[in-house]
Amino acid sequence: MKNDKLCKTDVVNRASLQPLAGTETLEQVAARAAVCVVGVGATGIRLLHVFRAHEAKEGETFLFAGATAAGVSSDPDAREFGGAALVVMLANTNDAGVLRDMEAMGRRAWSAGALVFAVLAQPATSGAMARNAASAMAGYVDGVIFVPATPHASLLRHVLDAYVAVCTQGDVSHPWRAPIGTDFLDLSASFTGTGQASVGVGQAKGAARSDRASRAVEQAIASIGTAQLAAAAGVLILLIGGRSLRLHEIADTTYAVHAVTARGAAQVLAVQNDERLGDALRVTVIAAGPSA
Repeated sequence: MKNDKLCKTDVVNRASLQPLAGTETLEQVAARAAVCVVGVGATGIRLLHVFRAHEAKEGETFLFAGATAAGVSSDPDAREFGGAALVVMLANTNDAGVLRDMEAMGRRAWSAGALVFAVLAQPATSGAMARNAASAMAGYVDGVIFVPATPHASLLRHVLDAYVAVCTQGDVSHPWRAPIGTDFLDLSASFTGTGQASVGVGQAKGAARSDRASRAVEQAIASIGTAQLAAAAGVLILLIGGRSLRLHEIADTTYAVHAVTARGAAQVLAVQNDERLGDALRVTVIAAGPSA
């Protein structure tokens, strides 16, 4: 939940936020940013440049975690995260010092009232290793998303947009909230070796025993296009609903996408729960073809 508490630079860890070269000052961007994307470590900063060059949207700011010189602290009145509702940290946990800096940034963002998600770009790991990494970060992030070591910028863009959508439910003026099920997502194996990604979204209302799931997924498929799905190498199906969401609706959604997806395409299913949707279901499909 957002509040007015300021988040100061952590002098002990000597890591402070800095804007990318050629952008506005930290104070200017923090004053109006709803979403802060932060590159932490060498990999995180590389991805930050790729992300920003691909497509930046209004209300987003791009910062990186840099070391503060020994004995020097930043202005104690600096509003590092300003009024940001969402902070996304891009990183690879294998980079030196990243876990320390991520914890410092995550705790400061939390104290500023922001939701915090870590996007970890690294080679596919075992399920146990991924869960252990997520557990280690549970004290300072709301969720962990694993992506390939060299993800296409479009994949990062669509995943961020999807999480902004689920945290706001279409109303950015209300307090942002992370629905149940947003705390863990692993795309590292399924999207390794993929290129340009596309997205389709569908939403439908109705009783639990209605055809709302079929209608929502049909909209999503039509939005992304069957040709894109037929050529996909990696697919994410994100289904979100309220308390009335039923298992058969999850199955209907999954099978509908599977029926038009290329044989052998890796699929990831993520199911989230949010009472703000009421009797509506929303389906988001992100599909990426093989890298060129």
